[in-house]
Amino acid sequence: YQCDSVVTVRRTIDPSYQIATADTICRGDTLLFYGERLFDILTVDHLDSTLAGCDSNEHLELWVNPRYSTYDTVHFCRYETYSYGGQTYHATHDIVDSLMTTRSCDSVVHIALRLHDSTFRAAAHISNDSLFWLQGDTLFAGCSPMKLWLSDSSVAATAITWYFGDGESSDLRQTTHTYPDSGVYSIVMIAQSTAGCLDTMTMRAAVQVFQRQKADFSWTPEMPSMTDAHIQLLNLTEPPDSLSPYTWYFYAPDADTLSDPTDSVAAYQTDWRWDSDRLSSNYEEYVVLGSWRSYATLRGDSVVCYDTARHLVIIANIFLQFPNAVTPNGDGVNDVWRVVNLAELGYYPVNRIRIYDRWGRMVYLRDNVRSTDEVWDPNDCNCPDGTYFFRFDAQGPYGRVQHNGAIEVMR
Repeated sequence: YQCDSVVTVRRTIDPSYQIATADTICRGDTLLFYGERLFDILTVDHLDSTLAGCDSNEHLELWVNPRYSTYDTVHFCRYETYSYGGQTYHATHDIVDSLMTTRSCDSVVHIALRLHDSTFRAAAHISNDSLFWLQGDTLFAGCSPMKLWLSDSSVAATAITWYFGDGESSDLRQTTHTYPDSGVYSIVMIAQSTAGCLDTMTMRAAVQVFQRQKADFSWTPEMPSMTDAHIQLLNLTEPPDSLSPYTWYFYAPDADTLSDPTDSVAAYQTDWRWDSDRLSSNYEEYVVLGSWRSYATLRGDSVVCYDTARHLVIIANIFLQFPNAVTPNGDGVNDVWRVVNLAELGYYPVNRIRIYDRWGRMVYLRDNVRSTDEVWDPNDCNCPDGTYFFRFDAQGPYGRVQHNGAIEVMR
């Protein structure tokens, strides 16, 4: 038939899919991907057919974001604080806090708060006699200058610093301190641990020091004589206080000045005269002044501050002695002649000694004798045995003396 015909073919091209996706999960979570639970970082492809029977592929990149669970231990010193989350902690504590990361994953923070040296404590003992020790919260009261002994009794301390309240300090574990002036003082002890922590022990108004009078006195005349054994005692105690108790004690040189006074009298100042039966040649006696002051402490007790001053008073024998014989034989006994008590006491500083032989010839002349070495030795003038005559003239605070006599020289 050879007839022309036209055939029309319609072709439909169905698409195939290539899909690339990405997703995230938090660690510990899972992602369901076409029936499969994914929990770790990976890249996965899923092959499938479309409804038209075309091959398709879905490509997934999975990222796992971390969760945080941190553990930390924080050490801090006693009496210090630690702040977390707007709250202040003072002692041992365990902090647990839940947080959210920037990728929305839950996290937990664990913080253990612990004290450095949990046994560390500052403590001290104090003594005012080094025998009996007391805790540092005791009031110590006494008289100036007042000495304290201090001993560190801290627990787990490696270094100590003392502040005594008068501007002085010490870094010794055991130490002493003397308060020279009156006043009320607080003591501070700072202890340091091996971790560098500090603990302070403050002893407020721990020391009360009272002023002790400084006893002293003078007397006139400075050297009374046996002919008038009388002195005027003048109290020079500082600070002066005529109302405070004072007692004068009088002691022989060989007496126990603590318990055996020869006499005593209670007075601010006084006249004193020795009995003639207590005097002998060149007599000397100790005079002691005792002063007392009583004070009330902060805790209501009383403290008595006592001081003494002691001076030796010489009651001079103003009588001169003129020996009437001399034996210059070199045996060391009575070899020379001198006026006894002239140089020893010095009461007659202006004096002259002249010695003559029996023919009136002067064999010795000496003016103003000051030393016991200034003597007449008959051997110096080759004076033979026999009788010699002396003339003595002198004057001084106790008047004028003139004396003539004979000296027998015998070898």
